[in-house]
Parts: sequence; C-alpha cells; structure tokens
Amino acid sequence: MVRRHPGPDDISPLLFRLMLEAGYPDDLVEVQLMVEPAFSIMTTMERVRPEDYGRIRSALSRLERSVRSGRPAAEDGMVFHLAILKAAKTSLVIHIGETIFRLFRPSINVSMQHIATRAIRDHQCIFKAFHSGDAARLRATVVRISDG
Repeated sequence: MVRRHPGPDDISPLLFRLMLEAGYPDDLVEVQLMVEPAFSIMTTMERVRPEDYGRIRSALSRLERSVRSGRPAAEDGMVFHLAILKAAKTSLVIHIGETIFRLFRPSINVSMQHIATRAIRDHQCIFKAFHSGDAARLRATVVRISDG
C-alpha cells in the first residue's frame, strides 16, 4: 500500500531514532524533563481553552478510577499528559510528546504497579498547577515531581 501521509501504525523517523537511543535511558529522561514542562507551560500561556481543561480533568479521572480498581496502567497516566499536549494545538509538539510516551510506556507500566497512589497525587498537583494558569507554578510542580 502506498500512502501520501504516515498512518497511525507507521514508525515515525523520530520514534525509530529514539528507539535506537533506548539503551540510554538517562538521555531519554533528560529529554522528557526538557520537553514536558515546556509544552505544559506553552499550552497554559497561550492556547488552552475551557474544553481542554475538561478533557484533561476527564483523563485525570480515568487514572483515578484505574488505580481504585486495582488495575493501573501506563496508558491511564499517559492519556492525561496527551490531553495536555493536545491542548497545545501544535502537531509537532503532539507528535514529539507521543513518541516520548511510547518509549516510556514499559517503564511507566512497571512504576504504576508500585507507586500508583503517588502517581495520582502527582497528576492532581500537575492539574491544579496547570489550571491555575501560573506558568512558574506549573514548571516548579513538574520539576519537583520529576525529581522524585
């Protein structure tokens, strides 16, 4: 089959390159620490709409339900972050974020089995900071959570 544009089942060149780098998880963590606060702040400062907050809150509720059910999964946390990404309304930012999350999916699944309650608390803090519209507060929250 010949496609004019990549489909959702294609491996993007960026994903392929990052998969080659997967042997260097510290580098990937550094990229995540650079990208996540940046896209969150950019969205808060310029592009977020009331309906975006609703989608982000719904994603947080999904994570809370999955943890309460005893079946937390990486996908439930990633939906939250993807909702923030999509609020940026910038396709390249969305694709980069999706790529990073795909690479971290296996490690996030393992983490969710051990720190699910903390994950909820962290995501709630991010949502509150995001919703406040205070870029400095949001950045500080994301960095604090990332530092563990």
